[in-house]
Amino acid sequence: MKQADVAIIGAGSGGYTSALELAKAGKKVILIEKGRVGGACLIRGCIPSKAFVHASNIVHKGKRSSEIGIQIGEPVIDMVRIQEWKESIVDKMVKGIEGQCKKAGVDVLHGTAKLVSDKSLVVQFDDERPDEEIVTDNIILATGASPREVPGFIIDEKMIMSSTGLLDLKEIPSSMGVIGGGVIGLELATVMAKLGCAVTIIEILDDILPFSDDDVTRTIKKGLKTLGIILLTGSQAKLIGTDENSVKIDIQSSSGSEIMEFEKILIGVGSRPNIDGIGLEDVDILLDEDGFVKTDSMLRTSIPNVFAIGDIRGNPMLAHKASMDGIRVANTILGTGIENEPVIPYVLFTEPELASAGLHEWEAKEKGIEYQTKRYYLAALGKALAMNEKDGFVKILIDPQGKMIGCTIIGPEASNLISEVTLAIEKGLTAKEISNIIHPHPTLSEGIWENARHLSE
Repeated sequence: MKQADVAIIGAGSGGYTSALELAKAGKKVILIEKGRVGGACLIRGCIPSKAFVHASNIVHKGKRSSEIGIQIGEPVIDMVRIQEWKESIVDKMVKGIEGQCKKAGVDVLHGTAKLVSDKSLVVQFDDERPDEEIVTDNIILATGASPREVPGFIIDEKMIMSSTGLLDLKEIPSSMGVIGGGVIGLELATVMAKLGCAVTIIEILDDILPFSDDDVTRTIKKGLKTLGIILLTGSQAKLIGTDENSVKIDIQSSSGSEIMEFEKILIGVGSRPNIDGIGLEDVDILLDEDGFVKTDSMLRTSIPNVFAIGDIRGNPMLAHKASMDGIRVANTILGTGIENEPVIPYVLFTEPELASAGLHEWEAKEKGIEYQTKRYYLAALGKALAMNEKDGFVKILIDPQGKMIGCTIIGPEASNLISEVTLAIEKGLTAKEISNIIHPHPTLSEGIWENARHLSE
């Protein structure tokens, strides 16, 4: 039997972050993970996919270079070498986290944990070691989420793949059907199209990105079309059959039925919480209507000393939200926590990139919030034109007092630019205050400054 101040199930972005915070504050922490530390984001999600995004962007920019007078020959893509490069990044980061845990004194156990009570759990190991009982004052659930499946499609990671299988491809397929027009589907469809794969997206809803405004969706769809991606909305896919070379599906919509054949199918319809087998039902931890763990404003579950962080507690399922959850729950356990739900930015690595923080226009309207908004188009920004990137805009929402309450950025480096706006919304800054801050010229950040300046006139 082992004793601890805090036992954490899951060593992903939220789990290892909370472990380090608590251990550095002097708490005895046990971190249980059945695989490598780092979780889905580091090992089979965010980091591997962004390595692919970077590689595909190099190919894409090379193909477009003739537009500015530079001729580059047809690229030779070595997927095996790309995989080796991707894995070297993952390995380096995993070792870094392992080193931090060791230095901080976190006791890492590689096994599968199950709750026995609100203050105890049992860890089972894959080898012949006996089960280990852990008695603890606090428990943190950080087990993350896994790809959802589509009825009728069985993911084998060969012909019908999740994002995990796609990110392990050793060859670029000639064609791919992507089921799902959300974040996962759109990002990976963009990557594969840039690498030379013929991509078709099948989305059951009438439009993609239901969390975005119409002007945002139109811009993203324009980008998909430019890459040659076929988008079929209001459509449902049914599997007909597979062989060793292709997958045949029936795509049904209001206009009829069409049989299509692809070399590979990607299932990109979101994620489900990893709650099976961890004993939630044995200790009466409540779930919400979507099957995620219910938490209060301090991340407590229905049992006060059992907490839930990251994807297991629902949308938005983002690694940076999980990391902040880890810090927040550590502060709660240490007695310094506050009831504060931070502003959470999200990023979509499509072509062009999309990033947002705070309210969308549709949300403000739905909630009856009075607002004013303007767009500043990249076509008017010198740096964007010099980069041969003219598609996209910055859109800021302000309240009647001029405070920034929302922003969407579409264009190059949107993922980096959104942090300034997230800070402004979090701190209640006004558009006037942002317009009074000098932004260097020529840069893409001037789009934020120009928009804020026009809003504060």
